[in-house]
Amino acid sequence: MLIRKLLLIVSGWLAACSHGPPAPPYSEIQATLAVLAQDYPAIAQRLEYGKSVDGRNLAVLRIATSPLRKSARSVVILGAIHGDEYMHIVDRLGIWLLSVSGKPWLRGFLARGHRIYIVPIANPDGYENWRNCRFGPRRNNANRVDLNRDFDVISTGEKRLTQPETRGLIELLEREAASVRLVMNYHCCAGALAYPGGHYKFYMPDEDKRRHVEIARELHGILWGDIEIGDWKSVVDYTGLGVAIDYFYQRHHAVSFLYEGVS
Repeated sequence: MLIRKLLLIVSGWLAACSHGPPAPPYSEIQATLAVLAQDYPAIAQRLEYGKSVDGRNLAVLRIATSPLRKSARSVVILGAIHGDEYMHIVDRLGIWLLSVSGKPWLRGFLARGHRIYIVPIANPDGYENWRNCRFGPRRNNANRVDLNRDFDVISTGEKRLTQPETRGLIELLEREAASVRLVMNYHCCAGALAYPGGHYKFYMPDEDKRRHVEIARELHGILWGDIEIGDWKSVVDYTGLGVAIDYFYQRHHAVSFLYEGVS
């Protein structure tokens, strides 16, 4: 229930502020994470998990109380895993969450040992190419790999995580013993809320599908614009293996959504 309440409250805020100024430099977004860690030292920490292909520092904002509990129920929020699908949402989410950290719903969530991991820009090289209108890869990383097809395919046993951006994040979560219970992966701009599945090599039990659809319908009323609900193949009309939400659902049995925001 706490996970669902957090999802509904955060999504409501996101729906109200999904449009903003031009994309800031990646270095500026990283500096903001460092400032947040300084301003809220009791509950915020900027954690580096490697370097991108082009050498940019990869970092996540962890919101949690100390000392950390082992195998804590955790939320993972990803932004711009496709560098050209920046929504100006996830890079501001940490600022907002920390500003309301005294609210009973969030204070209670953290007091129970739960954690929130926020990755504002999961593909910084593609993001910077897009932001600066360069000819290099934008959707993909600097190795021209689609990072949202680079997660292990649990249903087939196929190991991926070939890129530093994906491998570093998963290794960090494993070191932290994060038991991921909720994933929100922000994309642009199909106007859809997608849950795992849609590939013939992927199976989601009916009970889990009903759970995702039920939550998606609750979110439908507060997300910006009219959105389509379905498994991710049905809402984007193509398929593939190695998708982040499929991985987290199958690896952690997490409630997982891919939000295709409305530009």
